[in-house]
Amino acid sequence: NLIPSKETFTILISQIELVEVKNSAMVDTVNGWFKPPIPVRDFLAGFSHLGGTHHSVIVYGNEIGIICDFGKIMGWKVYEI
Repeated sequence: NLIPSKETFTILISQIELVEVKNSAMVDTVNGWFKPPIPVRDFLAGFSHLGGTHHSVIVYGNEIGIICDFGKIMGWKVYEI
């Protein structure tokens, strides 16, 4: 999740697990469900505390190190939840 501010950007990174959509009413819509690496309550508290926004990007594979390095090169604040 990339969060803009007046001074810089903040990037929030998390290794999530995508899960199958089981709600038949949503099968034909664009959606996504994921399981965070920590309890949902703790994940959402951290996400909110750090300013997480409504839209996020999912990158397939374990690329946290690369994304973290990119954020640091750009001079952004980088946090892993």
